[in-house]
Amino acid sequence: MNTPKVLFQLLLDNVDMIANECPGLCSLIHALCRKGYIDPEESNFLFDVIYDHAPRWYMLRYYVEDGMFQRRDWDNAKNYAFYWKKHSVAPRKRWLKKQIAKL
Repeated sequence: MNTPKVLFQLLLDNVDMIANECPGLCSLIHALCRKGYIDPEESNFLFDVIYDHAPRWYMLRYYVEDGMFQRRDWDNAKNYAFYWKKHSVAPRKRWLKKQIAKL
C-alpha cells in the first residue's frame, strides 16, 4: 500500500477530474481505483480519512452552496453527500493540500 502522503498527492494530482468527470472526492477515488492507480484497500483508507477529517461545518449539519453556508434540511436529501458544491475543484484542492501538510 502507498503511504497516506502519496495517496493524497495522487488525489491532488488528479483533482481536476472533478471539474468534468467526477462530482466529488469519493467519485474521484472510485475513478482512480477503476483505472488501477490505487487498489480497493487504498480507496477504503482514503474514504475513512475523508470521513474522519470532514470539515467541521459539515459535521455541524451545514453544506456550502455558492460560497455560503446553508443549513441542512434533513427532510430533503439535497447535497448531503458532498462537503462542497459538486464539480467545484478549488475547495477540494485546498482541503487536500491541508491534509498533505498535516502528514
